[in-house]
Amino acid sequence: GGYPQQGAYPPQGGMGMMPMGGMMAGASGEVVVSIKASASGLPKMDGMFGKADPFVTVSTMGKPKVEVAKSEVIKKTLAPDWSKFEVRASEAGGMDAKLLWSVYDWDADGTHDLIGTFKASLNEVMKKKRWQLTGAGKKAGKVTGEVTFSKVEPRQAAPKTLPRALKIQFAATKLDNKDSGRGKSDPYLLITRKDPGAKPGSKEANHFSVVVYRSEIVQDNLNPTWREAELDFVGQLGGSESAVLRFIINDFDEDGTHDLIGEFECTVKSLMTGKPEFPIINPAKKGGAFYKNSGILTVPRCEVVPAHGMPPAQPVALKLQLNGVRIKNMDGGIGGKSDPFLLIRSDSSIVARTEVVQDSRDPHWKEFVLPVLKCGNKGLDNRISIECYDKDKVGYELIGLFRLSIRELTYPFKDFCLRNSMGSRNLGIIRATSVTPLFQYMDNQAVYDSYTVRLAGRKIKSKDLASKSDPFYTVKSGQKQIYRSNIVNNNADPEWEELKLRVSECGGPDGKLLVTVFDHDSGADADYIGQVTLTVRDLLQMEEFVLRDAKVGSKRPGVIMVKNIVPSPGAFPLGHHPPQGGFPPQGQAYPPQQ
Repeated sequence: GGYPQQGAYPPQGGMGMMPMGGMMAGASGEVVVSIKASASGLPKMDGMFGKADPFVTVSTMGKPKVEVAKSEVIKKTLAPDWSKFEVRASEAGGMDAKLLWSVYDWDADGTHDLIGTFKASLNEVMKKKRWQLTGAGKKAGKVTGEVTFSKVEPRQAAPKTLPRALKIQFAATKLDNKDSGRGKSDPYLLITRKDPGAKPGSKEANHFSVVVYRSEIVQDNLNPTWREAELDFVGQLGGSESAVLRFIINDFDEDGTHDLIGEFECTVKSLMTGKPEFPIINPAKKGGAFYKNSGILTVPRCEVVPAHGMPPAQPVALKLQLNGVRIKNMDGGIGGKSDPFLLIRSDSSIVARTEVVQDSRDPHWKEFVLPVLKCGNKGLDNRISIECYDKDKVGYELIGLFRLSIRELTYPFKDFCLRNSMGSRNLGIIRATSVTPLFQYMDNQAVYDSYTVRLAGRKIKSKDLASKSDPFYTVKSGQKQIYRSNIVNNNADPEWEELKLRVSECGGPDGKLLVTVFDHDSGADADYIGQVTLTVRDLLQMEEFVLRDAKVGSKRPGVIMVKNIVPSPGAFPLGHHPPQGGFPPQGQAYPPQQ
């Protein structure tokens, strides 16, 4: 709601207006009312010797109420004179729709006290200059002050359109100190919103799961000012002024257990209105004796970036430089170090990987490219996991990982703490030292419609008492078995025969395949050894895959090695059509036409 519909508003009349007929809003415009208001006779709201910190809001009367305008807060006064603010007639429901005008006393704990209200349409406040405020609760029916309109000026404006972005800066004052001793908090700002694409009524629909923005860390500071950000109105803010945002201010800790300083919720529109101040509340402290807040967040600057012409192009890939910091030693012993490498995985496939850095807790990996299109159809909002492994002589071992959207890599926050399924701490940090958007990128790794693959096993677990296993493997796509290998007798390091893998039978290059290794037993059912889930794209990226046993806590049952994978004879890249009969060979032309 709030955006104009085609048509004209009727002529308006009253104080400060143009002559009758001069305010006809044509199909190309709408009426915007500029309002200058003040108040007098307000009650003391902050104790016997205090005053009040008043602000005024304008809301529709329907359910739910929609706030269409809000003034700034003026501190320590009983006679505020607010700056001009505007109300769009289309958002108000028309010039004759009743609106609720409310004056509040701003409180540092976020529970702003209502001083009084009155009901009037835009046309009515144009005609009548002074309106009495009526209290609520214990003061119901009592006059609690008066609002005076010194200017109510309608004008014709262009129809409201979605801005392209908000250029906005955030700051905070008097944050709680979460560090003991002489240190101070290292605050960063996290903004989240709900996912409008989530199924209504689902758990996801009620959670603020979409990361809108993550600021840089300001070291050792209880009064931080974060760098200006440009937030895309659709991609980040949800495309609506009424979208609700949750602001979370954390104290960064290198072990990944960031301490909550406080949080609050507000609409996008409230960031754009007046000079907003938001109390930062820690839920664990709320309601405690003498607790007011854990700091105040302010918006020193907010500029609307209008949408002109075509929207800005989105990157098709990111060039990344990632470093590790204090990566956990997985090799044991005093002075031992890991041999770390990274895998970047979308929901279904490995989309990028780094090289192995030998014997290092602080690896610097080479630059690599993360293709956005390989990660799904949501662009920068595709979610990925970045996984850090320790390379062993045979196979590899997970150190830790973190999950995020691709867009989050472009934010100023650059230090991501590794976690594992047990929630372990101090596994290390992955630092994004360079993130470069690429708007043109040619992926040289084409995926063909079929491949010839040779797999081998290493250190396959023995299921026989007096000998080694007789391993073979099967490949399933969904519930359908698409391949069964030959049996290699009495061998812990088997090399199986080549298989021809048709990508169409695999559910596409990102379709999940279940590779299961068995021990063949004559005259009996085969014994299960282990399995791994992978995709065709994974086979092109990785040389080995660690088998997993379904039993929790069991030892690693072996490793699958990719000895060779090449396009099958006659195979063609996906998306390219094989040549059809009747076309001339390359370099020859059709004969001239008569």
